[in-house]
Amino acid sequence: MVDLASYSFPSGHTMGAMSFYTVLTFFIWRRVDSRRVRGGVLTFSAMMILGMGFSRVYLGVHYATDVLGGFLLSGAIIAFFYWFFQLRSIQK
Repeated sequence: MVDLASYSFPSGHTMGAMSFYTVLTFFIWRRVDSRRVRGGVLTFSAMMILGMGFSRVYLGVHYATDVLGGFLLSGAIIAFFYWFFQLRSIQK
């Protein structure tokens, strides 16, 4: 659908979506006790993340490996920062 001269690895759009919606879900999860709200936020975030990845492949601007690489890299960065800030909060 979109004519491109080159592809990029990893997909920046999927990395951005994964980072944004994961952090948003994390903050809401820590503030809200309702299981219904938590489930809704988790479902919404998962659908947005997967939808972004699917749309990049559907539009033909990325290969599936680009999207998977974006998910994995973003997940690794989020996991590192979660670990880093948890370690700092324990030391205080």
